[in-house]
Amino acid sequence: MRQIKSILLVAGFVPPDFERRYSPEYHPPIRTDSVHVAYHISLFQALRAICPNVIVARSPKDVLTLGKQCDYAVSVYSSDSLSSEESVVAAHCEAIGLPMLCGDALTLALVEDKHACKLKALKRGIPTATWISVSPADANVDWSPVRFPCVVKPRFGMSSEFINEEAVSKDRVTAERRLKRLLHEGQHALVEAFVPGFDVTIACVGDGMQNAQVGWPLKVTSDAPGNIQTRAQKMEGGKGRTRERLDAPHLAKRLNAYCKELYKEFYPLDFFRADFRYNPADDTVAFLELNKPAINPGSNFVLSCSRDESFYVALVADLVKRGAARHGMTLSDPA
Repeated sequence: MRQIKSILLVAGFVPPDFERRYSPEYHPPIRTDSVHVAYHISLFQALRAICPNVIVARSPKDVLTLGKQCDYAVSVYSSDSLSSEESVVAAHCEAIGLPMLCGDALTLALVEDKHACKLKALKRGIPTATWISVSPADANVDWSPVRFPCVVKPRFGMSSEFINEEAVSKDRVTAERRLKRLLHEGQHALVEAFVPGFDVTIACVGDGMQNAQVGWPLKVTSDAPGNIQTRAQKMEGGKGRTRERLDAPHLAKRLNAYCKELYKEFYPLDFFRADFRYNPADDTVAFLELNKPAINPGSNFVLSCSRDESFYVALVADLVKRGAARHGMTLSDPA
């Protein structure tokens, strides 16, 4: 197998003198005011621990030049302009023949499309909340399939965009107001039936073939109306949000089966985080969306994979090894 001797890390929120200022000798990772910067530094350090030659690209276009010096790419690119540009990064990697962790451009674009994800889940027999998809070009919206209360959110993107304390619309008037705001911004929208209960999120990691290993389900609760975690809670330290491993073997078994079906449907996606809604009153599960997850220490994905954050470097190494295997590659011995 071809050995990986250099890795390109595509990370948007990094200082210009990133490599010089933040070496692997800093442990734990330096605390900064930016969640994104802290995340990218942590991942940079973990990658340096398994592959000493890590080159940082700060934008997708840098991939076209810096990528030619590398054997493999890992992207956690984020920008202020778009919610997720991972599929764009993947397309740049494909243009120069650079293998990238997680998935190809088309697969990552599908993951960012909640409507497509829900259709694919239904195809695999996975229950999901009823919904309608609305585009800015739609002159008239057919509200007949919509059950109230409902949640109005962007069709494309991740990280709980547009989800705030007013996420749950109790009636059509409220829902139309939120929908109008999204459409006015030129965004496509999803209007989805609200499912009582709480969020459950779970990690899934492939083996480079067509088999998947599923993590432990995490119960995520929020003090926001509807018990739905907001974007602010997810991105700004989690105030008002709690996360704990869900001790429910029967539910874990069901989610394990759902995630393995999703993995087959979205292959070649190396890893993902699946979000569900669980209603304990009637023991029902509804699939919400798939995510190319953040893999920083303390993230839902990492907590679902391992209770102990000290295994972070080992987890990153495992993800890279599994993803590289799909391309017939392996990590070199860092020593």
